[in-house]
Amino acid sequence: MDCNHLEDLYELYVLGVLAAGERDDVRKHVGEKCPRCLDALREAAETVYWLAQTVAPVQPRPTVRAGLLRRLASNGTLAAGPRKARVISQRGATSTRSRA
Repeated sequence: MDCNHLEDLYELYVLGVLAAGERDDVRKHVGEKCPRCLDALREAAETVYWLAQTVAPVQPRPTVRAGLLRRLASNGTLAAGPRKARVISQRGATSTRSRA
């Protein structure tokens, strides 16, 4: 897959919400050290980070939280345990950090 087909996927990749096939396409292409896409992915990560900083945290009502946790448990999301977030440095090196 070439760069042009991936440019709309970087923010979604950073958020971890891509379907498996699209996620694998992005991961494979970025793994080839394409400078254009590494820059685009870094920019997407920065954009997502700063957007998250502008939103005030909210505490859901107890019934909403309980319902959400029930739904997550029923589809196996909670059973999977903590996820690892890939962090891409300015030099393109990657590391992982635990996310809840």
